[in-house]
Amino acid sequence: MTLVPFRELLVMADSVVVQLQAILEPRLVAVIGASNDHSTSGSGSFYRTLGAGIRGHLYSVDSGRTESFGVQAYRSVLGIDADVDLAVIATYFPMELQAVEDCIQKVEASIELA
Repeated sequence: MTLVPFRELLVMADSVVVQLQAILEPRLVAVIGASNDHSTSGSGSFYRTLGAGIRGHLYSVDSGRTESFGVQAYRSVLGIDADVDLAVIATYFPMELQAVEDCIQKVEASIELA
């Protein structure tokens, strides 16, 4: 058994707390596939995220629109100029793969497939 110095344990614990905080209290959430069409999963995901009362910013990502729900829509999560804590991917299969690849580059804490 290897003993880990207490100081290293504190650093590891702080890292875990920061990661959990980004998931449980995200400062910036991107909903990928947030369509104005209320029958889509992207629309539902956007409204559920909005209704969850996040304290941070909520961004719409829709490759086919410049606006969703009255807010600017980004063509890709990579176009958002801030660190994204949580991404909700609510697109159809062929587009999901690209969205996941983009999120791996951009998202700090968590990716959720809706």
